[in-house]
Amino acid sequence: MEYDGCEAHEARREQDAAREEDLRRRGWIVIRADASDLKDLSRLVAAVRTAFRPRRQAA
Repeated sequence: MEYDGCEAHEARREQDAAREEDLRRRGWIVIRADASDLKDLSRLVAAVRTAFRPRRQAA
């Protein structure tokens, strides 16, 4: 899971995108989160469950 904080990532969009693409090429599943996700975790929980399903892992 990658958290996109406003200040930390605003000037790093290209670097973050390149890093995410590299992780995906290596077989990682990247789930991005931001401040709105901290108020309501339901989207993140669903994304983690969806990510684990094909890998037959319990979430």
